[in-house]
Amino acid sequence: MDIGDGSIDKMIDAAAEYVKNKENRSEMVTPLNIAHACYTVPKDKLKRISAIAKPAGTLVHIHVHESQSEVDEYFKQHGESAIDALDEAGLLNDHLIAAHCVHMTDE
Repeated sequence: MDIGDGSIDKMIDAAAEYVKNKENRSEMVTPLNIAHACYTVPKDKLKRISAIAKPAGTLVHIHVHESQSEVDEYFKQHGESAIDALDEAGLLNDHLIAAHCVHMTDE
């Protein structure tokens, strides 16, 4: 969770370095960028993760719409759905592993 102490930026920086440093890891290891959920990772951080994942071709894993209360609260706070936030961050693509997705719409 981003609590404003810079720790999430440090984690994103470490992930970027790991993805970039292919020579320092086994070929059996495939990097995966993981953001817990849109309600714990702000959109600007999701955009940073997208900027790392896209050029490297790495997958991104995130929990999406697990409960109706999560969906409602996110919309109340941000005026959009988590799906909209992922789309705006550039993550809604074939490299996204969206976990759970219990409360989705036809949109």
